[in-house]
Amino acid sequence: THGVGISSNITRASIRALFSAVNRFIAHEAVKE
Repeated sequence: THGVGISSNITRASIRALFSAVNRFIAHEAVKE
């Protein structure tokens, strides 16, 4: 169960990182226009 929790945290962290990257990109594009 411990390994599952760790992999779950990694998945959550990578999703959060991806989300912030997308948000930053969208914000950048909005500023351009």
